Amino acid sequence: MSQQYFFTDYVSDDMLDRLLADGWRHFGCYFFRHTTEAYRGMHVPVMPLRIRLKDFVMKKRQRKIWRRNQRFVSVMRPFRFSIQKQLLFEKHKQRFHEHVPSHLFDFLSEHPERPTRVFEFCVYDREHLIAASFIDVGRTATSAIYAMFDSDYATYSPGIYTLLAEAHYARQQGKAYHYLGYTYPVPSHYDYKKQFTALEYYDWKKWRCFPNANTHLKSSAQ
Repeated sequence: MSQQYFFTDYVSDDMLDRLLADGWRHFGCYFFRHTTEAYRGMHVPVMPLRIRLKDFVMKKRQRKIWRRNQRFVSVMRPFRFSIQKQLLFEKHKQRFHEHVPSHLFDFLSEHPERPTRVFEFCVYDREHLIAASFIDVGRTATSAIYAMFDSDYATYSPGIYTLLAEAHYARQQGKAYHYLGYTYPVPSHYDYKKQFTALEYYDWKKWRCFPNANTHLKSSAQ
């Protein structure tokens, strides 16, 4: 298996759990999984990641980020589109120089609760939206879909903060896992995902414990 995909406008909570456990992700109604990906002129293994929530604890730096962001107003709620979020998206995407998305709906469905239940975590400095992330909510797991932030607030590490908030919410809701998307076994812009405790990776046969952030792993992806 190198690449698979399908389209659907509805996935139940239980089915979402099974798809996530098998390495699937989705943007809107497009579900996909692939074992390798082109990165910096080479094909590298794709490694899905998840946090085992019952064992998750914040590291020292993450606790500092968590405390610093308590000055802002944060809310977790069902996803709802707004011009304010699209404007934040337009500013956020200026950080990228290739594969630049055009609209927030490149990642999210225009229809609430289709194909999955999606929640948003929004962070405000007074009335100003400075960060937002979006997660799938299944029966026993949640999954990060997309996150964005105002680059003027980069010193607060809002991307890490929203991931921490997602994991915190998922554990409060009694979920077993929070999925982080994927990374590579070589250094990449996804390395920030390797910094979480109780981390597991999928070798396309089974889920295994991720040793540590500095370990380069060999994947069994074919």
